[in-house]
Amino acid sequence: MTEANKQLKSRFLYCYDIPNAAALADYLDRVIDDYNNRPHHVLGGLTPMEVLNGKQINQSLIQHSSTRARLIRMAENNAAKCCHHSF
Repeated sequence: MTEANKQLKSRFLYCYDIPNAAALADYLDRVIDDYNNRPHHVLGGLTPMEVLNGKQINQSLIQHSSTRARLIRMAENNAAKCCHHSF
């Protein structure tokens, strides 16, 4: 939970001026959905939702998929204007 909170704050919240509580609630809904449905290296390329729903990590695919994901992520991050998010 601590790591998720740190990432949400540093990658999403600190990058934007959020004018009021309603805008914050709407923004957090989108950010949390993005975080929970994005593949995570520590989960072997699975999303938090996949792990929560019982999908097992395939150890043999981790190295291959993490190398591929790293290259894709670097290209996406280089193209992003701010904060490296997908929406």
